[in-house]
Amino acid sequence: MVTGTQAPRPQELGKKHQELETNTELVVAQALTGGAGCFNGDRPTDSDNVFYAAPNKSETAGWHFLSRMRKCHGADSAEAWYGPPKFVSGAGPQHFVYNVQYLAGESPRFLEVVEMVKSSLTALGLREGAAHTELVWVEKPYIYEVNARCSGGLPRVPPPTQLDALAMSLFDEQTFLSLPDWPSGDMMNRAAVVFLISPIAGWITQAALESLAALKTFLRFERGLAACSAPFRSLPVSQTTGLFSSPGAVLLTGDAADVLQDVQMVREVEKTAYVETIHKPPLAQSL
Repeated sequence: MVTGTQAPRPQELGKKHQELETNTELVVAQALTGGAGCFNGDRPTDSDNVFYAAPNKSETAGWHFLSRMRKCHGADSAEAWYGPPKFVSGAGPQHFVYNVQYLAGESPRFLEVVEMVKSSLTALGLREGAAHTELVWVEKPYIYEVNARCSGGLPRVPPPTQLDALAMSLFDEQTFLSLPDWPSGDMMNRAAVVFLISPIAGWITQAALESLAALKTFLRFERGLAACSAPFRSLPVSQTTGLFSSPGAVLLTGDAADVLQDVQMVREVEKTAYVETIHKPPLAQSL
């Protein structure tokens, strides 16, 4: 552990979230480093799992922070996304682990996460390239894992993407150095990613997709719906049991109040979005 503090065991985490009636807080950090200023050692391999530490992922779910950090000669630029708390039952989390993530502005917790990620990447010798870092928050951050890869669902807002920033750090250092260190406090909730949750295996209707795309802060569909655009049509979906069975995600951006309202509207649309069968018009059936 970079902090020198032993991470709580999974059973201890479980005990804590039962006592507090909430689950532990999972922090997912996306980092990208380029140039000098890190650990003076060899570059890590291209293996997905450069570093993995307890506790076990299956034991934790809660606040999610996704951040992107870029380094060039000691200068950093970071971005963070956070998600709401998830409550637990005797059988485990009651909520889909990927629910909604909001763009986070500067805060004491975000700064602490950034420092932990920076220290971890330096200790691991990650000199350049992308990294996906996860931490669990139990009163303070504990390293969870570090993977040598970009985050999924790129690009997100605000730009640049991790790959854009890497290119800047290598070929346009001044532009890289002009990037803000991280979003200011007034950027809080100015964007959100809402992961769709289908309770059944069936279809997401054309009407639902049209309603989602008509939201005031709608920017685009992501993940499984990344290729979805007007004119819309009903699409097959699986029952959602995790990230990879989610129909897709909706990316929202705009004023914070509008984004927060549209997140709720996405869930309202979903109440009637999924059906087991699609009834085609007679002409379509004859074809």
